[in-house]
Amino acid sequence: MNKILIGLAGAALGYTAFKLYKQVTAYSLKDKVVLITGGTHGLGFVLARKCLDEQAKVVICGRNQENLSSALERLGKNNTNVLAIPCDVTKRSEVKKIVELTLEKMGTIDVLINNAGIIQFGPFESMTEEDFDKSMDVHFRGPMVAVMEIVPHMIKKGGGRIVNISSVGGKVPVPHLLPYTASKYALNGFSLGLRSELRQYGIHVTTVNPGLIRTGSARYIGTKGEFEKELAFFSTLGILPLITMSAGYAAGRIITALKYNKAEITLSLPAKLLAGIQFFFPGMVTTIFALVNKYLPRPTGSVEKREGTEISTRYFPSFVVRRYAKLAEKYNQVPGRGAVSNL
Repeated sequence: MNKILIGLAGAALGYTAFKLYKQVTAYSLKDKVVLITGGTHGLGFVLARKCLDEQAKVVICGRNQENLSSALERLGKNNTNVLAIPCDVTKRSEVKKIVELTLEKMGTIDVLINNAGIIQFGPFESMTEEDFDKSMDVHFRGPMVAVMEIVPHMIKKGGGRIVNISSVGGKVPVPHLLPYTASKYALNGFSLGLRSELRQYGIHVTTVNPGLIRTGSARYIGTKGEFEKELAFFSTLGILPLITMSAGYAAGRIITALKYNKAEITLSLPAKLLAGIQFFFPGMVTTIFALVNKYLPRPTGSVEKREGTEISTRYFPSFVVRRYAKLAEKYNQVPGRGAVSNL
């Protein structure tokens, strides 16, 4: 009995020592400059708040001036630790400009969080080459350019942190999201490769694969095919409590992964299960999704795209409409501005 008690006491002591070691060695965000793309709404907006709570200096960027102004107002208009700069991550000149302005105003960049994203629903037959190019521009080339602009500065200063917000869609091929999925797969490969190559400079890269997050953004997402049915299906899916997570929970986990230098994290139990099954039984996943695809809205023969606010909500359950309105207000979602999201 004594040996058992001694063993348990030793295990408890070892666990406590390990937790204390992690706390001591954790990366502190206090007074660090954090640049967040897509930081004006949704998950990016919550990440900005979390970083401010950690006493970081935060720079947010987005394409829409109204969004920027609203986000700045809510984060603290007179807070000198917040800077909001317009930027379209698909334009190299604007990415270069935001890096230069951040260095000019804040003096350095310690952390880059690539969060900007777009998403649209619809069958493959309704997608065009332009749809794929646009997704690749935002999810792959945008982060790539930002990294290329910032890494030389981080090398010069002796290190830094980069967080790339990918998606479970970058690990599992979800039907009716093919441009999104293809571009997130590209981001995952880029991000994981970066971690290996940049570690020698003290630059640590974390790849994040969230599942569905309740941010209120799906109501404002571009849709193709049977517009009303596509949007109703994915919007309802995007708020169900058992398969989605709150933006606050997701942001908290991301900040923790950043602080403890995690290589890769997948958020939410359903996302982890899907990713695990895909890894071990890829044929099974594609077979299951092929069956799911049969019951999704059918192609219409058109490549027309409509924004969520242009689509009737007649197929929406009333609770979905009410819930999205509350989430959109909470997470600074502005309708009709071209869906920038991170489901």
